Formats: sequence, C-alpha cells, structure tokens
Amino acid sequence: MGHFDRLKKYNGKDREEKKDKKETKKETRTAAELEEERRRKEEEEKEEEELEKECEKWCSIVCKILIVVPILVTYVLMPLRELVLRPDMAIDMPNLSGVRAVGCPVRKEQAEDKCQNACQQG
Repeated sequence: MGHFDRLKKYNGKDREEKKDKKETKKETRTAAELEEERRRKEEEEKEEEELEKECEKWCSIVCKILIVVPILVTYVLMPLRELVLRPDMAIDMPNLSGVRAVGCPVRKEQAEDKCQNACQQG
C-alpha cells in the first residue's frame, strides 16, 4: 500500500483532494464567522503594532546608551583621568645645569656644587 500512496502523491490526486476539501470549508463559513475572523485579525495587527512601537522605543534607548557612554568615557573621562593622575612637572629653571638627562638623578646640592666647581675651573 505504501507504494500506491506515493503514486497518488506524484500524480497530484492527493493534492487535488486537499484543494477540494479547503474549498468546501471556505464555502461553509457564515458571514458572522468571517466578520469574527476579520475582527480578530485587526486586533492582532493592532497588538503587533503596539508591540513594535514599544520595542522600537526600548531599542532606541539602548542604542543611545551604547553610543553615548563610550563617547563620554573616551572623550571626557579619560582626559580627566590623565589630568588627575599626571605627575607634577615642576622644574627649577636656574639649576638645570646639574640635571642629567640619562642616568641617576642628581641632588640639588650636588648640582650646585658641580656648577660652582665648573665655573671656578673655567
């Protein structure tokens, strides 16, 4: 029997029977049932539109947050952090002759002594 069922499907007889059944079901609906189905579809469409509006509202809020927060962090908070954590850069300008660019730092007193020694020798 399995082979014959397959042949019916291939020949399209099964499809034709399904179409005939659907057509008879459509014809048997009354006007009240059709009106009820139309109202139900309209209500579903309204609910779907409301849900879409709410979803759009929340998505826009989330997108704004995801865009604004990184901008604030990058362009406002990071420069402020740099300013707060930056070390003091106070340098005594008259005593620059004893400061070394590379190597161990020289104390202020040692720099003054070296400067005076260099001036006396020179």
